[in-house]
Amino acid sequence: MSLRLIGLLGTTALLAIAPHEASASKPSLVNLPKLKPIVAAPKDEPKTAARMAILDLATGATIKPNMARRVAIELTAAVKRVGRFKEVITIGEMMNALPLEVQERLGDCSSPSCLIELGAALDVAAILMPRLTLEPGGYRLDLDYMDLGVEARWRREARNLATERDLVQGLTPLVS
Repeated sequence: MSLRLIGLLGTTALLAIAPHEASASKPSLVNLPKLKPIVAAPKDEPKTAARMAILDLATGATIKPNMARRVAIELTAAVKRVGRFKEVITIGEMMNALPLEVQERLGDCSSPSCLIELGAALDVAAILMPRLTLEPGGYRLDLDYMDLGVEARWRREARNLATERDLVQGLTPLVS
């Protein structure tokens, strides 16, 4: 028996002619019962990613350490309030858990390949790299964000912020 004939015999088992539609040219399909899925349908995925790391706030020479510390704390709080990540960690918190040779190699990390390695070492989904400078028109805050899942980067900035208060109040819209 040829393979073609076996295939035709297997196909004809699925086709049947209904008694009320007795026509040689118009077969109808046999109604099969609906099958249950083998695996349960996936539940709604949470809209928050696992973890995000915020690198130390890079500053220009004219930024006072107390101001830098406050902006870094407020930035971390703003990212947590947005709620896109289950956990937001600062690089200082995580670097202590890494071996010394990894800390030294990743200490001054800004290239994409280095950030991917750092993200893998910290087990984070994204990294935020903030930079605060003082320009003639006011403070400038740059946020470089890297999504390690798709290896995409974007930058947001706020410029001409006259006071520290303006800077802190503008954080939430900047990280949203």
